[in-house]
Amino acid sequence: MIGERQRGDDAPVIVLIELGPGLVGEWRHDDISSYAGAVRSVQTSPHVSFSFSDAGSIFGHTLVTFPFTSAGALAILQSRMHDCWVRTFGATMKDDQRYLPTDCFETFPLPPGYTDAPALEAVGRAYHDHRAALMVAREQGMTPTYNRFHRESDAADDIAELRRLHDDMDRAVLRAYGWDDLADAVGSWAAPAFLTDETEDDHQYQGRLFWPAAFRDELLARLLKLNGERAAAEGRR
Repeated sequence: MIGERQRGDDAPVIVLIELGPGLVGEWRHDDISSYAGAVRSVQTSPHVSFSFSDAGSIFGHTLVTFPFTSAGALAILQSRMHDCWVRTFGATMKDDQRYLPTDCFETFPLPPGYTDAPALEAVGRAYHDHRAALMVAREQGMTPTYNRFHRESDAADDIAELRRLHDDMDRAVLRAYGWDDLADAVGSWAAPAFLTDETEDDHQYQGRLFWPAAFRDELLARLLKLNGERAAAEGRR
C-alpha cells in the first residue's frame, strides 16, 4: 500500500524508503523536511521529470520522494531509458503520465554500482544545474521547460544546451549498464528525433524528442531480461 501524507493545504507525499540492497518500501511520514535534498517527482504530469526536494516547498500535486540524494540517481531516473519504462508500464490520466511507484520504480532494474558512479554523478549534476539556471532565468517551471524541450521550433541556446546535456546523460546511463553498443547507437542511427504521427505509431511519443521505436524495443527487451534475471536471483536466496 502506498503511504500518503496530507498536511494543511499540501498535496499528499509518497515516500519510498530503502530497506536494504535492492529493496524499497513505502512509509507514511508527517514531516517532508526529513527528506530535504532527496530526489522527487510530481506523480501526474505530461512529462516524466525529477528534481531535488526543498523542505520549504508547497506542492499542488501528489509528490513521490525517492531514497536517493545523489545526482547520479537523478540522472538514471531522468534518462530517456527510465522515461521509456514509465510510459510502458505506468498509467495515464487524460494526456498526463501518472507515476505509480509499484509499477514504474520498484520493477525498474537500476544499473550495477550506481551508488558509486562518478560519471553518472557528473552528468546528472551538469544537467540538473543547467536546467535549474534555465528555469530561474526564464521564470518557468518544469512543464513549460519540457514543453520547450520537445518543441522542434524552439532552437534557443538554453534549450539546445539542455537537449545536449540530456543526450550526454542518456549515454552515460546506458554505459553504466555496460550497454556500450546502445550508447554508441544513440549517437548515430538511434539519435533522438522530433517524432510525429508520420514517423511514430505510439501516440505517447508523438510530439516528443525521443529515440525511434526500434531502439526503444531493443532497450526494453534488455531491461526486461535484466529484471527477470534479478527476480530469479532474488527467488533463489
